[in-house]
Amino acid sequence: MKKNKMISAIALAVFLGGSGTFVSAAKMTAKKVKTRFFEFPPVPMEKADISKLTFEFAHEGMSLQEKKVATTTQNKMCQKLAKKFGGKGKYKHHYYRLIYNNPDSYLVMKDLQGTMVYSARFGLDMEPVDKYGEVGSCFSSPGSLEDFYKKSNYSGKGFIKKQSKNLGKKAKKVAGKALKPFYQKESVKVFAIKGDASLEQAQSKAIEAYKSIKKENLTAQTRKDLKAAIAAWEKTLEQSDPGNKKARVNRKTTIRLHHNVAVASMYIHEFDQSITHAEKAIGLRGGKQSSTSDHGLETILKKAKRRKASYQKNKAFVSDPSQWHGSIANAKAAAKKITVTALPQSSVPDLRAAYEKFTGVKAKAPEPTVSLKDVLSGKAKLGGQSSYQDQVQYTAAQGYVLMIQPFFGPKLKELPQDICVLEQLNQLHINSNTISQVPPEIGNLKNLKLLSLKSNKIKQLPKEIGKLTNLKKLNLAGNQLNALPTEISGLKNLKVLNLKKNPIAPEEQQKIKQLLPKCKIKF
Repeated sequence: MKKNKMISAIALAVFLGGSGTFVSAAKMTAKKVKTRFFEFPPVPMEKADISKLTFEFAHEGMSLQEKKVATTTQNKMCQKLAKKFGGKGKYKHHYYRLIYNNPDSYLVMKDLQGTMVYSARFGLDMEPVDKYGEVGSCFSSPGSLEDFYKKSNYSGKGFIKKQSKNLGKKAKKVAGKALKPFYQKESVKVFAIKGDASLEQAQSKAIEAYKSIKKENLTAQTRKDLKAAIAAWEKTLEQSDPGNKKARVNRKTTIRLHHNVAVASMYIHEFDQSITHAEKAIGLRGGKQSSTSDHGLETILKKAKRRKASYQKNKAFVSDPSQWHGSIANAKAAAKKITVTALPQSSVPDLRAAYEKFTGVKAKAPEPTVSLKDVLSGKAKLGGQSSYQDQVQYTAAQGYVLMIQPFFGPKLKELPQDICVLEQLNQLHINSNTISQVPPEIGNLKNLKLLSLKSNKIKQLPKEIGKLTNLKKLNLAGNQLNALPTEISGLKNLKVLNLKKNPIAPEEQQKIKQLLPKCKIKF
């Protein structure tokens, strides 16, 4: 009886105005197909005569950023020596991993009249790491390694020269790629509403069209089939009701159909339509991203915009796909003959300006960096004078990091003002001490992205904490806080705030949530 009532209630809910029209959220099916897209080069193919082009590049300077001790038991020479002198077990050899910054490099391509036809920015493919002392020597301890390193006055010039040469090779590859069309292999998802004959037919047509493109490029028939599929999807989109979860074409279904149109339009070179539908899908998705509703929409949008620009520069070749394969072979042969002229580092500002003019993208000028080598030698400072300067570590991923743990020596009772002059610090960790006060000078550390003061005895924070506008993570777990200053609302970039194991009342927790509405807070 209850079951019959439930069925009747459902039936009543899904029939509108006695019309007999069944309405419910539609189930979607997705099919994936492998295809390919002919990528036109960013440089017009009719201008791809390297005898009429010049190629110049320059890269920013390189400096030592981190010196880190590493160990290995794979040094055969050291193992033999250890065994010869009665050593037992595997000999642990010490060496340095000298990590350098990855410099931005700029390539500019011009015709014989001096008109720029292309520009690009790039860097090394891998983090530049020099392994000092890994081979040819045996160091049994970090101390012996450091002594030898100091006596050798090692400058790393040879390593830097090698990396500069690698950047020159990369510049040649970047230039060749800019001139060379190619087939980009891709997997495409096509969605349909389950049980909808029209959309399932459109899905099948699109799948077959993508398969055909993989074999024989874009033909009149494949274009016709994709246009027919697009028409079916757009007709269904007329019923879109994204605000109604139970609608047949609800928000998720609408996003997927826009996805279909965006991809198919790109494959028939109707890029404006592709961009419009990708943007609509992204707009509907809002800030939410998930495996069920995203499907690489940003990637589709970027591809459509990039491919539109290349397409417009190569219209003479678009209409005749029979030329495409031959053009790839010609471009490959030409790319091997490219000669790139390396300009001095002083040319970087000019090449950066040319890149910005060509792409319309503002390249971030390098901030004056403080070399860790200069810091440790006393030639440079991370801010003012500080007794903690020699404890600062640097990595390319984390920046300048200071970590003070009470494993050795007495515990800190207050956060030293001496630390607050190190204005370039990006991370500060002072955990498991007995700190009860944080000085107002903490507000000087405006470059901090992570501040961890967990497991201390802090009862209150100074209002200057609100000046740390670059802070993304703040860990105050395990303290004695019962409130936070209202100035905490100034932390506009804060993503995570940990306040676990603090005596904060529920009403105070609510106030903190209102002060930081976009922050994930753990109580």
